[in-house]
Amino acid sequence: MFEGGDYDVQRVAGIGPANWLRPNELLRNCERSVAAQSYFEWVRYDSAAQLHKLVVAPLEDTPVALRAVDPFSVCAAQLAAAQQITQQGAEHYLTRALALRDRLPHVKQLLKEGHVAAHHIAQIVSRTDLIEGSEHMADIDRDIAAQLRRRGSWSTNRIRDMVDAMIMLRDPDLVRENRTEAKKRRGVWNNNIGDGMSALDAVGSAETNNLIMQRLEKLAMSVCNADPRRKAERMADALFATVMGREFSCECPKDPKHPCTASIWTWPADTMVSGVDMKLVLHVIADQATVNGDADHPGYLQGHGIISAEHVRDIAERPETKQRPMRNEYEQSQPLWNDHDLRAEAEYADLYAQDQAA
Repeated sequence: MFEGGDYDVQRVAGIGPANWLRPNELLRNCERSVAAQSYFEWVRYDSAAQLHKLVVAPLEDTPVALRAVDPFSVCAAQLAAAQQITQQGAEHYLTRALALRDRLPHVKQLLKEGHVAAHHIAQIVSRTDLIEGSEHMADIDRDIAAQLRRRGSWSTNRIRDMVDAMIMLRDPDLVRENRTEAKKRRGVWNNNIGDGMSALDAVGSAETNNLIMQRLEKLAMSVCNADPRRKAERMADALFATVMGREFSCECPKDPKHPCTASIWTWPADTMVSGVDMKLVLHVIADQATVNGDADHPGYLQGHGIISAEHVRDIAERPETKQRPMRNEYEQSQPLWNDHDLRAEAEYADLYAQDQAA
């Protein structure tokens, strides 16, 4: 069916017309189609990397590389025309192709074999940007590939947490340095978006922004059902009220026949910002050894995902943090991602797959 290349022709040839097949054959059709899609995505990445090697690499140390339209842009433009995508999209695609070739060869091989879905590649590449040039780069590539070979499904969040955990377990110093630089990028910006509106962008630590969002959401949900505003609008009004020290109120019609049932807790304006009588709870899971500084195992932050040991200790040192020991029977804390847990999850995935097949 497909000429050229080293792809398993029989596997692709096994994909038949859907209207001729029975249910089990249709499921095999879907499975083989996903594997074929991954393979053809590998062909695209491999071809893009090879084109870069032929067109761009020979000119990297020449005056041509200093031009406004450099060889990389020209190469991306050719890929954009061939694949009917934008110039920016082609440049991002070419960057990922080079990362797979030079940084993640084992992950790239899995893509060829159909063991990783094509739509996960962009996230895996972006989350491993910080390991470029690291002495552990090859080990992290193998670790990620080993995890992806396990049976079972991978959601976007599971991919994110798995990649982050593999990096943190191999090179915690690299993650610590990266987080130190990231903390310097904190800031707030006001952007004009037209029609008399602007967007307020804020960059802060994951736990701080999570707490802010929880508070705004609590305020937004404290109005009665007759409030005409959408939730997003109420959260925007709650942000203004909280920051400016104004009262946040319900905007229902105040119909005497249907009294307002809002549960907003109002304080005197000169003593405290109006708000909801509430407690904001943000869960962080980590082992005690990491909190004490005796280990560097990654932790887990609710609403964010895997965090570094340094980040765990930063949260533990905040004055509002309350530590609640789980009182398990183990004297020595274990990392969140250990071999026993991974084997147990793999066995569960196998049992689930067998059950589905039955």
